[in-house]
Amino acid sequence: MCGIAGRILNGPGRVGYDLVELMDAQEHRGADSTGFAIYGIPRDTGYVVRAMGFDRNQLSKDLEDFRAILKEHGGDFVDDPTWDNSDSKHYSARMTITDPVDVARWTKAADQICDRFEMQSVGRALEIIKDTGAYAVADKHGVRDMIGTHGLGHARLATESDVSPNASHPFWARPFPDVAIVHNGQITD
Repeated sequence: MCGIAGRILNGPGRVGYDLVELMDAQEHRGADSTGFAIYGIPRDTGYVVRAMGFDRNQLSKDLEDFRAILKEHGGDFVDDPTWDNSDSKHYSARMTITDPVDVARWTKAADQICDRFEMQSVGRALEIIKDTGAYAVADKHGVRDMIGTHGLGHARLATESDVSPNASHPFWARPFPDVAIVHNGQITD
């Protein structure tokens, strides 16, 4: 059993706060993970990248390798990346980048290191924030303070796949910037 919530505002506002409240009302729907896709005020240029690394001890190397791939594709960091301050083994990073020459090619190249550093979202407005556990996610990642126009929230009860931060919903519809998807149930082949 999982739960999905969405919120649309007429203009920029506290969409993060609203989504956290909506997900709190669904606490009985899933305790394995919670995630948010928040559409902030769109940037004219550049992208916000949200990524997850799986070994906090490798954070500096992961960011260096990611930046090297980004530079190979005509992009770079606009400012220094930030990341969560947690004691978990995994970490979540946020980066503002310049426009790479070709988002699809750059994404494919960056996937070479996805076994240790996985992009969760790329967008001029979209930021996907997700983690294991149910309600610490909003506090850990400052979701309540996020300003935007619309968003999705998802509470997950894992039935067949791992309880891991990257298995949480929503998902980025890669390689398309600013597209997030969420679903309930399982997809099998």
